[in-house]
Amino acid sequence: MLEIFENESAFYMCVLVVICFGFIHFLEFSSFLSRIAGIITGSKVTSYTVQQSTFVITRFFFVAMMPLIGLIVDLRVNHYLYLLMIHTSLLFATIFYTIVLFKKDCFIQYFINVIVKYKKNRALIKSLLTFKSAQQESDKFIISFKVVVAFIRRNKEGRRLFFGSAIVFCCYSLGVYISFYLALNFYEYRSSIGQLSGLINAIATVLLTFYIEPKISIAIDNSDNFAAEKVIVLLLGRFIGVAVFSQLVVMILWII
Repeated sequence: MLEIFENESAFYMCVLVVICFGFIHFLEFSSFLSRIAGIITGSKVTSYTVQQSTFVITRFFFVAMMPLIGLIVDLRVNHYLYLLMIHTSLLFATIFYTIVLFKKDCFIQYFINVIVKYKKNRALIKSLLTFKSAQQESDKFIISFKVVVAFIRRNKEGRRLFFGSAIVFCCYSLGVYISFYLALNFYEYRSSIGQLSGLINAIATVLLTFYIEPKISIAIDNSDNFAAEKVIVLLLGRFIGVAVFSQLVVMILWII
């Protein structure tokens, strides 16, 4: 196993990739809670703007991560080190997911602050950096996990949203990694195979945009009684997709 860590520079690059991946997923995952903040404040469109702006911030980490993965493949690192990097990335993201889920009320309150500040000063970046409590509190808007689980079990739409989210975000989280893993295995064609990452991510993005996201948006626009619960269902589906489904895929790669 010591050969995994033979290339010290490659190892440190793998660590940087793990960190970038974790922060990308932390920002994306937590940003969905801004939609619940929008329900509470009645600022549904503004909350969507805040979510999309948070997504844009993740692109900075993505831009840093992609060249690192490409360089790791060019260095032809040990396959086990590469798979260990994927495992650790998914674990890092899972830890962030867990924190966000169990502290969801704090994150919802944060996004309430952002929305209230943004509507006052029209400065989005400044609003995202504010941590002072706004007048409108989320204490009366507590979402129980028991209610969400019951919604998934009893509601066909809830089950579809849950499993759809799990599958989409499983593909989304592994798209780049798997394509470059294939490039590592078929080294002579690494440049062409590496382009598959864009295709896989595009498929996941299309499914998210045209299947998952509309269900949330329609529920919020129609003032659905379970709109907030549906946002949590999406997040739980993403949690399972990344923490369980994606890890299983990587374990299969270890075996074969």
